[in-house]
Amino acid sequence: MTTFAKTTLMKKFFAILFMASLLAVTSATQTGCIKNNSNSIPSISVPDISSFSIQYVSSFVAGTASTVSVLSSTLASGTYSIHFNLSGANNLMNQVATMVFSAGQGTFSTPVLTTAGNTSITITSISNSSGGTETFSIPVTKQFSDSTGLITCKINGVNYRATHADASWLGAGSILSIHATMWDPLTTITVYWDGYNGTTGARYFNENDLNSSSPTSTFNGSAAYSAPGLARLSAHGNMVVSTITTSNITGTFQFTCDEADSIQITNGAFSCKLN
Repeated sequence: MTTFAKTTLMKKFFAILFMASLLAVTSATQTGCIKNNSNSIPSISVPDISSFSIQYVSSFVAGTASTVSVLSSTLASGTYSIHFNLSGANNLMNQVATMVFSAGQGTFSTPVLTTAGNTSITITSISNSSGGTETFSIPVTKQFSDSTGLITCKINGVNYRATHADASWLGAGSILSIHATMWDPLTTITVYWDGYNGTTGARYFNENDLNSSSPTSTFNGSAAYSAPGLARLSAHGNMVVSTITTSNITGTFQFTCDEADSIQITNGAFSCKLN
């Protein structure tokens, strides 16, 4: 082989070696877009509200808030944002409150309620801390009211407490009526003192003595209570007015229930506004 041929062959060899090195460096320093299947966007969980209800809403005094208690067997423990509307005596739309939920129940507060009267709350959706939101297909709602007084008693052996009670009386010799409503479950109780003259002290109840065999009996008053499907009277007891002013009245009542009276209202106390 001539010297010229050897020189040409060496040039080709070094040219091929240079191109191979260049390709290796280019591949090692590649900075273009590389597909990576591990960079998928994570999914956001949403609250499970397939089981959800409002257990109760506390009564309120105008100028304060109410406490809302909810129950759920599907919602996980955690902190949530509750989206709701208020209507009725208090109209407040697009409200948001924080609820801490644990062991199947949670509570949150309404804004300050400035107007006394029946108000309804409607929960529209719930958001969790990760940003997931679930909307109720059927909004969850419940009615509640202001507290004008308190009446407690025992009905059929069960303690009863209503924080919405008031009294009405038209003056000496007219009926004093003390009425209370418990919203959930809807139960009402009314205690009457017939011929009330505005004094403190006790009055005996004997409504069940008013029959044909006892024509001299006097109607002294009665107590009544009602619940869905029920309306009953109790008698043979006492009602005591402890204090009375032009705007308030307090007292107690107690009954001995037997025979036709059964075991209905046995005792109670009241403290309420006098209309």
